Amino acid sequence: MDTAGLREADCAIEKEGVARARAMINQADIVLFMLDASQGMDDSDVQALSELNPSRSVVVLNKIDLRAKSVDQTGISAHRMIPCSLILGQGLDSIREAILDKLGNMASTDAHAVISERHRQFVQNALNILNESETMLSGGEEDKTILAANCVRDAIQEIGKATGQIYTEELLDRIFSRFCVGK
Repeated sequence: MDTAGLREADCAIEKEGVARARAMINQADIVLFMLDASQGMDDSDVQALSELNPSRSVVVLNKIDLRAKSVDQTGISAHRMIPCSLILGQGLDSIREAILDKLGNMASTDAHAVISERHRQFVQNALNILNESETMLSGGEEDKTILAANCVRDAIQEIGKATGQIYTEELLDRIFSRFCVGK
């Protein structure tokens, strides 16, 4: 996910963008922190880097094709910094290698599926509905069988929303709200 830059902001909208960027960074498996090497680092860059977990981040020093300024790594030396010029394609292999290295380090932890929050919610809803159905059936009352069957049908619909077999207007609105049309 591409986020807003991490800087002090005066505008309420920009402050919200920075707050959302920080929230996404906290949830991310890997953070690519891009700096303009032709501008060097300022205090806000150093502060932002000091808040990042070096085991989950890669610092990309872009625009080395321009006169790059030296980067003082005091206090941030734990971060791997990769010089590159995206416009010239220099350093791309090093960036890929760093990302794969970070992913390899994560592979040693317990495996987990990566799904969107929207899909996770559908699956959670289905699980809650199935648990409700199980509770109805555990009592052994025959009149609850039809209610339990309806719960199972509702759970299947939740899974269908996650797989794209079933969609609603609200679902389409949520999907398209994540895209910036015209960008």
